Amino acid sequence: MGEVFVSCVIDAPVERLWDLLRDFGGWSEWHPGVRECKIVNGHPGFCPRAVHRLVLADGSQMQETLLALSDRDRSFAYALTRSDGPLRDYTASVAVSPVTETSQSFLAWSARYSVNAADEAATTNVVAGILAAGFDGLRKRLGAASQ
Repeated sequence: MGEVFVSCVIDAPVERLWDLLRDFGGWSEWHPGVRECKIVNGHPGFCPRAVHRLVLADGSQMQETLLALSDRDRSFAYALTRSDGPLRDYTASVAVSPVTETSQSFLAWSARYSVNAADEAATTNVVAGILAAGFDGLRKRLGAASQ
């Protein structure tokens, strides 16, 4: 079983960051690795059971399902349901909290998945890189400095 946890501080108020993150159909607006993101099952992008289809920068595709979303906790969880890659049983969660002293936001993103043992180290590095690229994309979209 592979597991990744990444976190960062983003120089933007938590409300602005959460407004961007909570739209499960809007990932192509901020993630540099996502060329297209579209809700494909008719559910709103903030409701559990929404399914988005991602077309990645390299042309590969994947589909993910929103499992839970809490505006109160500023968190959501999702699962990979279809992919061209080696990941299986992939679930992830994202949580945003205010850094009250500075009016910044703390963002944590974790993922668990199954992958062949021989591919685990390389896959863990790839997943961590994808999540970190998301942080950079969020900073760019929000006009926030790196921390």
